[in-house]
Amino acid sequence: LLSLTERGNTFITGVSGSGKSTLLSTFLYSIMINHTVEEVNFYIIDLTNEALSRYILEPHVGEVITINDKPKIEKLFYYLQKVIEKRKKYYNLNGGSFEYEVSKGKASFPNIVVMINGMDVFKEQFETIYDELFIPITRESAKNGIYFMVTGISISSLGYMAENNFTNTIAMKLSDSTDYIVIFDQSSVVPNDNPGRGVISLNRSAYEFQTALIADYDNLEKHLEALFEKLNQVFPKKANRLPVLPNMITISSFKNETISISSMPIGFEIRSACAYFYDFSPFINLILYGRDKSIETFTRALAQLFTYLANTKVVVLSGYEFIDVEATENVKFYKENFKAITKALYNNFEKAIEDIENNNQYIIIVIGYAKINAYLNDLKSKEKEEKIYNLDEIVLLVQESRKVRFIIADNMNNMRTLDDFAWYNLANTNKGIIISGATDQQELFMSQEDYYNTPIARDEAVVIENGYRKYIKYVNR
Repeated sequence: LLSLTERGNTFITGVSGSGKSTLLSTFLYSIMINHTVEEVNFYIIDLTNEALSRYILEPHVGEVITINDKPKIEKLFYYLQKVIEKRKKYYNLNGGSFEYEVSKGKASFPNIVVMINGMDVFKEQFETIYDELFIPITRESAKNGIYFMVTGISISSLGYMAENNFTNTIAMKLSDSTDYIVIFDQSSVVPNDNPGRGVISLNRSAYEFQTALIADYDNLEKHLEALFEKLNQVFPKKANRLPVLPNMITISSFKNETISISSMPIGFEIRSACAYFYDFSPFINLILYGRDKSIETFTRALAQLFTYLANTKVVVLSGYEFIDVEATENVKFYKENFKAITKALYNNFEKAIEDIENNNQYIIIVIGYAKINAYLNDLKSKEKEEKIYNLDEIVLLVQESRKVRFIIADNMNNMRTLDDFAWYNLANTNKGIIISGATDQQELFMSQEDYYNTPIARDEAVVIENGYRKYIKYVNR
């Protein structure tokens, strides 16, 4: 009996032909006839004989990936990374943990089992994925309901950096019998030389076992074919396939997502093809853009997305004629008459701050901050008898309020001149969005990574978080 929820990530080692693939098949079979799709999902990377490929027809199995599909292998690990992030966020907000829910017999998410058949090939062929994704993901996967079962031909197949992430080892026939002592702590148990025979540790003692066969070899295909047909009838809902990056991303692409000011969907991450959520909860949020039309498209969609938040009003100010945003009940758009608009904003915000019963929050999107502010300052110098408010004065008024947030957008050339404005020292330059253009042109955001020669496609953006970048395809309609 092998319980991954109790024993965690499992490493199966043995020479070629010792029965590692058979053991994986038997485990798969046992799970799929005893558990629902809502309870367990499988993702399989088969880099050996591809005997596990047949399970793609089984409803518990989301993907079976072979050696010729490196992009999908990479996507799987980025997908798992997003799943872990989502589960962590859920339990941080709601309390508890995946392990606690399982102990109570009801989990909010399915268990995920990731099988890698052929760890030696995986390390050799996908070295970057192994170093940058496999090791950190396996370190925290089990406590988030994701369990790895991997096979290798020797006890060193995992690599020393990953060994501590695997708490359970099963040894089939090994080329050196003394390795059983290394694995099972001085145990003298050595399995008989039969295919499918191995050694497992249970209650701190080593036991020899024989892998059960699903069916006679001659009847295996027919047996599995009939079983898959039956299971697909029993479980109409299948395990999730790896997401595919949409050709067109619209607001309706996020209709099933839970959104908040700190978790606003702005597109899909290119590597994982999962929805990407940006935190707009800081007082100042920054956007650079390289193409005029791109910021118009993005602003239209973003303004509309904010209106899905309760009690949220959006005001868009543009210093550029080419920007045109549709005004609605909760979205106000202005690209002229800034003298009257900023005066109204200042007076309304002054009242809103003092009114403790006012539950509205306000999102102010300013495109061309420097240009609008220069225009208002020019008016202030000419019309000294009338009170005229510039954007800096509004920023200083509301900076301590949690009711107002600014999104400041401008092209890369103009952003270089903004360090004299009131908002600049209030902004976090380790965080921001770059919409299309070339990242080597920007000097605003601090980065731990090299940006040179990294152009951004017309419908793509780079998100900077803590100095690191993520590529997304942004909402454009």
